[in-house]
Amino acid sequence: MRQRRAIAVAVLVGIAAGVTVLGTASAGINGLVTVSESSARDATDAKKVAVECVPGVSGDLRTGGGAQIVGGGQDVALIASKPAGTLGWMARAVEISPRSEPWRLKVFGVCADG
Repeated sequence: MRQRRAIAVAVLVGIAAGVTVLGTASAGINGLVTVSESSARDATDAKKVAVECVPGVSGDLRTGGGAQIVGGGQDVALIASKPAGTLGWMARAVEISPRSEPWRLKVFGVCADG
């Protein structure tokens, strides 16, 4: 029984040490820039917005991205937020119940120097 506990403790310590080493071994990312674009603020029932990293301006690597619905309450849903091509990020949102209040979709991409 003691041998099993010792092995389990050794495995857990090894895993924790491995996570720590991986977490601190990162070389870092240079030149991070966030690019963003928003749709019109209106009551359109579906919106799609895309952004792109521009080599030489905002970076030549897309490292991530995301989207935000501004307004619309619980009646608007984000149905896609994903990479677009090699340098872009796109998102789509739709009204899940008709409304007349304006809302907008904001999309951002995180770019870096390559």
